[in-house]
Amino acid sequence: MIREAVEDCAPPGAVANDEYLTPEPWLEVEALVRGIYAITYGKAMSEQPQDLRGPTADDLRAKVFRDREHKGDWRVEKMDDDGGAEVALFSGGDARERAIAYADRQYGEFDGIELHPYHRAPPLGQVLDDLSRSGIAVIIDNAMPDKAGYTFALGDTGKIEGFGESIFDLVMALIANAIENFPDSKFAEQYRGKRF
Repeated sequence: MIREAVEDCAPPGAVANDEYLTPEPWLEVEALVRGIYAITYGKAMSEQPQDLRGPTADDLRAKVFRDREHKGDWRVEKMDDDGGAEVALFSGGDARERAIAYADRQYGEFDGIELHPYHRAPPLGQVLDDLSRSGIAVIIDNAMPDKAGYTFALGDTGKIEGFGESIFDLVMALIANAIENFPDSKFAEQYRGKRF
């Protein structure tokens, strides 16, 4: 279905038809990317993109880095030729040193890299509890005709309304609306200025 949509929108010849349903998934992916590129830029790609040729030698080197979710933890990850990965996790005060020692012992060569932490919204249950503890009433309804998503109403009167297409969007909208409409609340004090 995706391939047909790309073929319909791309200039003639931008998506090779003879590669359709081949046993090589990289060829199918490359054909789709070439078609999307042609749609976006109005011209065919002149050469095969590097990232469609499979993993590079650099991709196959082990990587040592700080865990993006759990502060203080370190990870060692190594991709294999088949696209699988080996992952080792290290916790505790000497987690970094143990991760480096493991990578050195297991793989010999490795890259130390720095990745930014994930910015994730707090769980919906936590936000609802914090709203309740701050005395802010909330009603959530996901029964919207012909639409996916969630509507909500804040406050005792329910006149402050909002919408989120997903749980993430709902959480972010609840936080933003509560801070804006209840700026002196404990909730606003707790969440104001936080990055998610």
